[in-house]
Amino acid sequence: MRKLIVVLFLSLFVFGCSSKNSILNLHSYNAISKSAPIFKSIYISDVKDSRESKNLVGTIKDGDGNIKEYIVLNQSLDLWFKDALSKELNSRGISVETNPAASVDAIVKADISKFNAILMGFDKENLSGEAAVAIELKKADKSITKQISQKQSEFVVIKNSSAFSPFMLNLLNDIVVKSAENIENSI
Repeated sequence: MRKLIVVLFLSLFVFGCSSKNSILNLHSYNAISKSAPIFKSIYISDVKDSRESKNLVGTIKDGDGNIKEYIVLNQSLDLWFKDALSKELNSRGISVETNPAASVDAIVKADISKFNAILMGFDKENLSGEAAVAIELKKADKSITKQISQKQSEFVVIKNSSAFSPFMLNLLNDIVVKSAENIENSI
């Protein structure tokens, strides 16, 4: 009986003090239609997620800076970004071709280098995040590379994984809009 109590106590201690994972689900991107006529066309040849940890997007830390919880993606960020960018460009009147042999005004590549957030403490703006994407645009014999980044922070009262979903989607939406603006202004 005594051994059983010791084993139960140790297992509660080990599992109670270990960090856990929460899943972040990225909802489909909704572009606001600007009903612009289609005059330009592009082909998105590649969207690459070059972050070190592809699934890890956030952490919740306690007051001492120790990780309490990891926030992980349940889907591919590069596929989500390509779909969202295509929708945003289409809403701006830029046709996104799916055929690589199609005649287009430009070929676009995107490289996602940052997308993460940290929730720590109870002071102002305790949730902060950052996203960065490099957009390479090839037009005829000219190549343009644009670095697009976005930092944002806000205060959240309840320190749990539910704070990440709207925050991270807003961060991604901002990066998609900025990327589309840069592409639109460059073609």
